[in-house]
Amino acid sequence: MAGCTALRVTVVIRGPLAGHMHKALVEVEIDGTANVGSALNKLIALDRVIEAAWKDADKLEQDALILCNDIDIGLTGGLSTGIREGDRIVVVPLVHGG
Repeated sequence: MAGCTALRVTVVIRGPLAGHMHKALVEVEIDGTANVGSALNKLIALDRVIEAAWKDADKLEQDALILCNDIDIGLTGGLSTGIREGDRIVVVPLVHGG
Protein backbone atom coordinates (compact mmCIF):
# COMPACT_ATOMS: atom_id res chain seq x y z
CA MET A 1 0.00 0.00 0.00
CA ALA A 2 1.82 3.06 -1.24
CA GLY A 3 1.69 6.10 0.99
CA CYS A 4 0.98 4.15 4.17
CA THR A 5 2.44 5.61 7.30
CA ALA A 6 3.61 3.74 10.33
CA LEU A 7 1.36 3.57 13.34
CA ARG A 8 2.42 3.77 16.97
CA VAL A 9 1.11 1.77 19.89
CA THR A 10 2.19 1.61 23.50
CA VAL A 11 3.24 -1.71 25.01
CA VAL A 12 3.37 -2.01 28.80
CA ILE A 13 5.13 -4.91 30.53
CA ARG A 14 3.96 -5.77 34.05
CA GLY A 15 5.40 -8.08 36.70
CA PRO A 16 8.98 -8.98 37.65
CA LEU A 17 10.30 -8.71 34.10
CA ALA A 18 9.47 -5.00 34.02
CA GLY A 19 12.09 -4.35 36.70
CA HIS A 20 14.82 -5.77 34.47
CA MET A 21 13.92 -3.74 31.40
CA HIS A 22 15.32 -0.33 30.50
CA LYS A 23 11.72 0.89 30.65
CA ALA A 24 8.49 -1.05 31.12
CA LEU A 25 6.46 1.22 28.83
CA VAL A 26 7.61 1.17 25.21
CA GLU A 27 6.21 2.96 22.19
CA VAL A 28 6.39 0.63 19.18
CA GLU A 29 6.15 1.77 15.57
CA ILE A 30 4.72 -0.70 13.04
CA ASP A 31 5.07 -0.39 9.29
CA GLY A 32 3.38 -3.55 8.04
CA THR A 33 0.52 -5.65 9.28
CA ALA A 34 -1.18 -3.84 12.13
CA ASN A 35 -1.99 -6.51 14.68
CA VAL A 36 -1.00 -7.40 18.24
CA GLY A 37 1.45 -10.07 17.03
CA SER A 38 3.38 -7.65 14.81
CA ALA A 39 3.58 -5.11 17.66
CA LEU A 40 4.89 -7.73 20.10
CA ASN A 41 7.42 -9.09 17.60
CA LYS A 42 8.68 -5.53 17.11
CA LEU A 43 8.98 -5.12 20.90
CA ILE A 44 10.93 -8.40 21.15
CA ALA A 45 13.33 -7.18 18.44
CA LEU A 46 13.86 -3.89 20.29
CA ASP A 47 14.52 -5.16 23.83
CA ARG A 48 17.16 -7.76 24.75
CA VAL A 49 15.51 -8.57 28.09
CA ILE A 50 12.22 -9.38 26.35
CA GLU A 51 14.04 -11.33 23.63
CA ALA A 52 15.81 -13.43 26.26
CA ALA A 53 12.44 -14.38 27.78
CA TRP A 54 10.44 -14.79 24.57
CA LYS A 55 11.81 -15.41 21.07
CA ASP A 56 8.56 -14.51 19.32
CA ALA A 57 5.00 -13.38 19.92
CA ASP A 58 3.65 -16.95 19.82
CA LYS A 59 5.80 -17.93 22.81
CA LEU A 60 4.90 -14.71 24.61
CA GLU A 61 1.19 -15.42 24.12
CA GLN A 62 1.62 -18.84 25.77
CA ASP A 63 3.34 -17.34 28.83
CA ALA A 64 1.39 -14.13 29.41
CA LEU A 65 -2.00 -12.53 29.63
CA ILE A 66 -2.13 -9.95 26.84
CA LEU A 67 -4.64 -7.13 26.83
CA CYS A 68 -5.32 -4.71 24.00
CA ASN A 69 -7.15 -1.64 25.22
CA ASP A 70 -8.02 -3.52 28.45
CA ILE A 71 -9.57 -6.52 26.62
CA ASP A 72 -8.00 -9.99 26.71
CA ILE A 73 -6.84 -10.75 23.15
CA GLY A 74 -8.06 -14.32 23.66
CA LEU A 75 -11.53 -12.85 23.16
CA THR A 76 -10.71 -10.75 20.10
CA GLY A 77 -8.64 -12.93 17.76
CA GLY A 78 -5.41 -13.57 19.66
CA LEU A 79 -2.25 -12.24 18.07
CA SER A 80 -4.24 -11.43 14.91
CA THR A 81 -6.25 -8.81 16.82
CA GLY A 82 -6.11 -5.62 14.77
CA ILE A 83 -4.63 -2.49 16.26
CA ARG A 84 -4.88 1.21 15.50
CA GLU A 85 -2.82 4.28 16.17
CA GLY A 86 -2.61 4.98 19.89
CA ASP A 87 -3.75 1.55 21.10
CA ARG A 88 -2.31 0.22 24.36
CA ILE A 89 -1.13 -3.37 24.75
CA VAL A 90 -0.44 -4.68 28.26
CA VAL A 91 1.56 -7.87 28.85
CA VAL A 92 1.18 -9.57 32.22
CA PRO A 93 3.54 -12.57 32.52
CA LEU A 94 1.91 -15.61 34.07
CA VAL A 95 3.86 -16.64 37.16
CA HIS A 96 3.32 -20.11 38.46
CA GLY A 97 5.28 -22.62 40.42
CA GLY A 98 5.40 -26.32 40.65
